[in-house]
Amino acid sequence: MASSSFMNKQTVISGITFATNNFVAVLDHQELPAEFHIIHDFLASSPLKYALTQPAQVSFKSVMQVWNTVVFGRGPLRTILVNFEFNGITYNVTPAIVEEALHFPSLDDKVPDAVTESTLFEFVTKLGYNGEVKRYGNLARTKLKREWNFFFDTISRCFLNKTSNFDALPSGSLKIGHSLIHSIVFDYGSFLLKALSDMKSDKCGYVYFLRFFQLIFCHLCPNVIFEDDTILPICRISENNVKSLVNSDKANGFQGNAFIPD
Repeated sequence: MASSSFMNKQTVISGITFATNNFVAVLDHQELPAEFHIIHDFLASSPLKYALTQPAQVSFKSVMQVWNTVVFGRGPLRTILVNFEFNGITYNVTPAIVEEALHFPSLDDKVPDAVTESTLFEFVTKLGYNGEVKRYGNLARTKLKREWNFFFDTISRCFLNKTSNFDALPSGSLKIGHSLIHSIVFDYGSFLLKALSDMKSDKCGYVYFLRFFQLIFCHLCPNVIFEDDTILPICRISENNVKSLVNSDKANGFQGNAFIPD
C-alpha cells in the first residue's frame, strides 16, 4: 500500500496558521486494501469526487485574498451570503456558485428532502453500527465496520469544519452519506457556506478550508496567477489512517463483510 503525505501539524506561513482540515481523500486502489475498493469506487464515481480530490495545488495568495476580504451575511430565509473582493471588484458567492466551483449537482429548483434524526439513526443502524444509537453526541465512527468507518472518515475530514475528534460520527457526515447512498437531493452549497462562515467567525486565528477557498477563487477569478506566490501543503488522508480503520475492526469484534445498501 503506497504512502500518502500528511500534514500532521498546523502549517504557519508569514505568521498565518493554516488549519489541518479539508483533507484530500484517498481514492486510489493502490493505497487501499481490497475490502475498501467497493466504497472507494462508490466515492470515486459519486458527485463528490471533484470536491474530494481537487485542486492539486493551493495558492497562498489566492486563499488569503478570499479569507482576508470575505464578509458573511444573512439573506432571505436566513440564507448565508458571502462576498469577497479582488482588484476592486466584489464577488458574490452563493450556494449555486459553490455548486459550480466544486462540481456538485445543481440544486436548481429542487427542494432537499428533510431528513429526520430518527431516519439517520435508522440509517446508521442498518449499516451495522455496533453501539447505542440515541443521540448524535454519543455516536462514534469506530463503531462501524472498517468500510463504512473509512467512508465517514473521508467525508468528515474533507467536508466538515472539524480539526480534531474525527472518531466522532456527527450529523453532517450522516446527512451527506445518507444523501449519497440513497440518491437524495442535498444542498451541498448551503451546507458548505454554513461551515465556512462558522469557521471564519471563530476567533481562534486559523485559516480553514484551503482547497475550497482556492476552488471558489479560481472559479470566479479564472486564469489569475500571483507572482512570488507560495504553494500551501494540502492535508492528505494517510496510510496510517487506513491502517487504524482495519485495527478498529478487531477491537470492536467485527467479522465478515460490511452491509452494502441497494
